[in-house]
Amino acid sequence: MTHTPIIGIVQDKYAFPDALHFLELGKRLGAQHLELKFELNLDAQYNLRGPTALEIRKKAEQHRISLSVHAPYDDGVNLGAADSETWAETRRQMMACLHFADKIGAQYITVHGGHFEIEPQTIVAETPGQPNRVTVRQRADQAEFAALKARTLEELSWLVGEGSRLGIKVALENFHDFSTFKVRFPLNPEDFQECLAAVSGLYVNYDSGHGHSTGLHILDFIHGIGVKHIIGTHLHDNKRLGDEHLPLLQGTIDFASFFTSYLQENWAFPLNVEAKNLADLEASWAVLKKLRNSVEKGWADAGNS
Repeated sequence: MTHTPIIGIVQDKYAFPDALHFLELGKRLGAQHLELKFELNLDAQYNLRGPTALEIRKKAEQHRISLSVHAPYDDGVNLGAADSETWAETRRQMMACLHFADKIGAQYITVHGGHFEIEPQTIVAETPGQPNRVTVRQRADQAEFAALKARTLEELSWLVGEGSRLGIKVALENFHDFSTFKVRFPLNPEDFQECLAAVSGLYVNYDSGHGHSTGLHILDFIHGIGVKHIIGTHLHDNKRLGDEHLPLLQGTIDFASFFTSYLQENWAFPLNVEAKNLADLEASWAVLKKLRNSVEKGWADAGNS
């Protein structure tokens, strides 16, 4: 029997900076899961690790909303940092995030991997969405890239260990590959297989728009990772030309096939929409609501009817 999907929303730190207000939005929409953003500036502005955390936890439990936290990713945070100053600052902010997640009763934190920068590559900007596109990784020094991977894996191992002490899982999000100057890890399923093999206890937060940047079909990407490793999602659309964060079904991602597989194969991870404004969030939410409602009526493509 097809299970009813868990559906949720992801906080944008610019459009929805107040976590408590975002929680109220989630309650109004009927969300079953919320992912909140943690950044030091939000922590200072809203006292996230103070009484606010206890209020978030109380309200989430009252309305049976499960929680996750997106770890910091502002400038100066990089799990693959080569310099000691950024390395130390990244660890400091990750620990602050874990403490916030612990206080609100979050199930997991979502983290980005590592990156380094090279000179902007014009040819990368000229070929997005093309079958034989040029990627920024192809233009990077491979020894430097190998060093980035080693540093990122080491820091992920450290972070998973710190999270386990608090009973909080760590979910690694796939980067997008639209940048002309940032060399990022992980990007594709092969990267994730390497991460999962090297870091015991690591999970994945699959980002659909980021995955689309690699040229892979959404199902190929997910099966390449392994469904059992996915603990959360960030669902948004694009036309494979940039990280547009379009509402679902307004780009070129094959969400119809994704939703069909999700239901027919009884995938259990939550479906969490991510948007840059309220209108787009509500548009994507309507798609998930139709999906959830369709389960009781018999599955029909969420993009039709």
